[in-house]
Amino acid sequence: MRRPRGPIRLGSRNSELALKQAGCVAHLIHQGMGLESEIIPFTTVGDEHTNLPATGIGELGVFVSSLEKALEKGEIDIAVHSAKDLPSVLAADFEVIAFTKRINPSEVLLGPEDSPVLAENFLDRNCQIGTSSLRRRALLQKHYPHVQVVLMRGNIGTRIEKMKAGSCDLLMLARAGLERLGFPQDLCLRSLDLSDFPPPAGQGSLAVEIHKSFPSRWRETLRMSLNHAETDFCVRAERTFLRGLNMGCHHAVHALARSINGDLLLHAGLFLPAQDGTVFHLHHRARAKKENFNALGFGLAKKIKDLAKEGGRSVERI
Repeated sequence: MRRPRGPIRLGSRNSELALKQAGCVAHLIHQGMGLESEIIPFTTVGDEHTNLPATGIGELGVFVSSLEKALEKGEIDIAVHSAKDLPSVLAADFEVIAFTKRINPSEVLLGPEDSPVLAENFLDRNCQIGTSSLRRRALLQKHYPHVQVVLMRGNIGTRIEKMKAGSCDLLMLARAGLERLGFPQDLCLRSLDLSDFPPPAGQGSLAVEIHKSFPSRWRETLRMSLNHAETDFCVRAERTFLRGLNMGCHHAVHALARSINGDLLLHAGLFLPAQDGTVFHLHHRARAKKENFNALGFGLAKKIKDLAKEGGRSVERI
């Protein structure tokens, strides 16, 4: 049976942001357990095909599978992921033991300081916004249909360079990633309201994954050091919603749970294309005790499925 010997080996995607995130987890391990960590970078399938949208690569878990193979082989002890990148269902041999404390899950627009489209009426103008996310594309179509969306993949630095080279006017990004990297000094950003631009499940939190062979004594100690209980309940409810829909992070789905006086309030939904070329936005809210996060997620998924079949007041045609 494997156990950590010497530094705990953390597997991470080989990008500036992912390595920063792995460093955050290493810091928590040092604080909670007094142990040092070694960060081992991997190039994932998703990183190898930056010219394609993640949905076009043809493999689930494009940012996760390489790290899971390393876990299975014993090359690393734990894998660190952006929680939003995890497939909604993991293979039986793997488990997420912790979700770190969530930071701001909202979306932002990033662009040059002198950009006219970042002025007060920033999206009243025609402009090009770079993103590869189906969810972001659908939300932009819903709220600002005159905006042109440009396919933009790669790590944050690569996308910024593409924007500066003229590929688009603005980038739509997760605020959490920019906070962890440090906001670019030569650019400015505009925050987008969470009620208009809801995030994907897990955004703002980091997920720590292990293989089943990892010893239980170390598992519980790591969990105590890394897991943030409130975030854990929220993200698990969001991910249960995805499982209930049989969808994942590469679909046009959003889910955000909040903790309120011991309850979870979950707002979630998805975008579905219609035969006439329009798009339906189906979304709803539900509340339950935090311990009932599974029932909350599955129940809301059923509600959305019912709305898709029958229509209802929370269905919007775009």
